[in-house]
This record gives sequence, C-alpha cells and structure tokens, in this order.
Amino acid sequence: MANTDLKTLVPDVLLEVQGAPAFSIVNALRRAAIDLCEEAHVWEQSDDPLLAVSGQPEQDLPLPSNGDLVQLLSLHRKTTELTPVPVHDIFTLQGDAADSSTWGEPTYYSADTFTSVRLHPIPSHTETLVCRMALKPKSNATSIPTEITVRWRNALLHGAKYYLCMMTAEWGNPERALFYRRLFDSEIAKARMTRFKGYNNPSLRVKSRFFGA
Repeated sequence: MANTDLKTLVPDVLLEVQGAPAFSIVNALRRAAIDLCEEAHVWEQSDDPLLAVSGQPEQDLPLPSNGDLVQLLSLHRKTTELTPVPVHDIFTLQGDAADSSTWGEPTYYSADTFTSVRLHPIPSHTETLVCRMALKPKSNATSIPTEITVRWRNALLHGAKYYLCMMTAEWGNPERALFYRRLFDSEIAKARMTRFKGYNNPSLRVKSRFFGA
C-alpha cells in the first residue's frame, strides 16, 4: 500500500500562504492530518493481527512505524468480539498474573496505554487476534497513507493554511485563519459523516504495515 510524502502538498498550500517556508508547511500539514485522524478516524487499520502471547498480562499492539494509536476500536478472537472494560477493572480481573490456574481464553480487554492492551483471562496459549485500530500520524511523521491525501486532500490543505495563518509571522493572517478554520471544520464533519455511513471503498481501511515514517 502506497504512502505520500507531506512535502508533495507544499506547493498547493504555498499558493495561498506565500512566504511560508517548506518545513513550516510540512509541520502544519502534519498537524492537520493528526487533527483529522483524531476527530474523524479516517485512518483505520485492521489487517495486522495482534499476537497474544501465553502468560503475558500485557500485549503489544501491532502499530505501524509512522502511526500512533487514537483508539482501539475492537478485538476479535476467532468469531467472537472481546468486551472492553475500564483500565481499573482489567487489573482487578487479571488478579495474580503469575497464577496460571486463572489463565484461559480472553474475553475482556482494556487498552491501558497507547502501545499495548491487557487481556482477561490472560492467554493460556499463544494465538492471534483480529485488532481494529484508529490511528494518527506520529508527531515526526513525514508521510501519511496515500488514501488520506487523496480522499481528504481539501481537509489537509485547509487545516494547514489555518495553522500557518495563525502564526505570528509575515505570512500570518488571523482573519484568513478563521476562514480556513471553518473550511477545515466542515471537512472534518464530512469525514465523520462518511465514517458513520460507512466507506464505499473497503481499501480506505488502511493496510499500513508498509508505510515508512
């Protein structure tokens, strides 16, 4: 699956925010992409399985190299969906992790960090689970999934222009910033509605293991 360097969008932003340096534009595009992913879950991954290791109370999430977790949307064991519980409950349920008599087939989970998940019962044997996650670009990412730059190009451009115009620099313009903020919010609302209705193109549920940072 392809990815796109954020710098390829710089000329489109520069047309309306003249004078801004390329590195500032890339940073603004990244901020816009992060906002879009956090608020509308446009980057969803479900292709990489989670390896649940026997006897381990905490399991690593299969995160891509250029992505951070926004939300763990679901976990499935074979055809059964595991039930999410609050973090404090999962610790109570797990009890003494060293007591193998309490291990079994996981039915509950809690994402207690942005990189791992806890299961109960603690797995009694190693197996793979289907893991669906909403992701966002890392704070230092230089590329994002191509599907996002194609489908939500306007959102990225409007968001980047908003952040640039809010800067106290020669290209800053608070009045224009408000204009771009309204456009950005409109695109985010559209993305939320699209997710609510369901994507027509299943490929937009991004298979991200091939993306570089």
